[in-house]
Amino acid sequence: MARSCCAVGLVLLLVLCLAPGYVGGIIVRTTFDVDRQSDRGSFKILRSQLFGFQRGGSLSLHLDCDGKVASPSLIAVTYTDLSDWIGTGRPCSSLQATEQVFNLTNNLDPESTPTHPIYALEEPYGGEDRSKLYTFIIRDCGPYTAQERTQDATCEVYLVALNPGGEHLSRDQVMLPDVYLGLLICWGCILFFWGVNTCLYSQYSNGLHTVLTIAPLLKTATLAFELNKYTFISNHGWTPADAEVARILLLHTENAVFFITLLLISNGLVTLLEARGRPFAILVATTPALLLEFIKNRMRTRAGDRERSAARRAQAAHGHDDDDDGGDGGGEEGGEEDDGREADGDDDDGGDDERNDEERNDGEGERDGDNSDDDDEGDQHEAVEREAPEATQSRSI
Repeated sequence: MARSCCAVGLVLLLVLCLAPGYVGGIIVRTTFDVDRQSDRGSFKILRSQLFGFQRGGSLSLHLDCDGKVASPSLIAVTYTDLSDWIGTGRPCSSLQATEQVFNLTNNLDPESTPTHPIYALEEPYGGEDRSKLYTFIIRDCGPYTAQERTQDATCEVYLVALNPGGEHLSRDQVMLPDVYLGLLICWGCILFFWGVNTCLYSQYSNGLHTVLTIAPLLKTATLAFELNKYTFISNHGWTPADAEVARILLLHTENAVFFITLLLISNGLVTLLEARGRPFAILVATTPALLLEFIKNRMRTRAGDRERSAARRAQAAHGHDDDDDGGDGGGEEGGEEDDGREADGDDDDGGDDERNDEERNDGEGERDGDNSDDDDEGDQHEAVEREAPEATQSRSI
């Protein structure tokens, strides 16, 4: 009975180790490079993650450019619309009905100059009509003059999304600090009773119990970092870089230790330690290699995702460039085909004249031979009557 309860407790501990989460701050500070070489326009995704507004939420944007821009705008799209929108490769094409567009030219700072425009947008964004999760895109559409095409512009972007009460977390994430606080308290209690049990029954403990203590310790530390992260984002809207790096390293370490713990349980550490034979040597040799391969696969997967995303965007942009060039070439070929059709039309006119002459000649010959045809008409009629039954019989066969 005691062993079964211990096994159930270990399984519960390992299941509870699977509860990490991640979200970034909604305050965005970045740059937007306006490409004025093409009339297709430029765009930049300000934030890849989604944000949901509660009733009374607000959105503010500050755009400071070092050169003239044609018609900048801020777009709020859902995840589904974002996938379709990026796939087109044309930021200035028609938008979906669910997308929200803010024309920034209506929010130009009167103190700015035409060569150094500054846009400031303040928009109440919460409500029933904006109950979805959005991500934000900045774009600029032409056309540009020949002089403007010679120089590109760079804009400093500052975007802030807020929910009521100065809350920087999304509508679906406002409860995360409380959730992680509850998880941290639960894991603290588990570690406390784990330590008490180890002290009371230390004579029955072995090396496996000591190793298994590492996983819940790391999990508790991970939850503490997660709680600090969400609390900081809720109050300030961003995450310190050093704290984020430490959190990611701890998260990966906790995942690796969880994997090693499962490996030790499945192989039976106590039996291997007592045998001190070949299986234990194999375990010691393969565990570091498996851990290294685990880390490499995680890094390779993330790098592959970034490369595939960049390749899809480049392919979409290149494909539309080819379409534009093909359209011009098609027009030239169409012109050549039209010329060819005109030439053919001239030839056909000449042929029609020849056919008309031949028909007139044939008509005269028919009128000359009417008398002889009348004489032979009776004989031909009799021949047709004789051949008709034979043709009908051949068709039936």
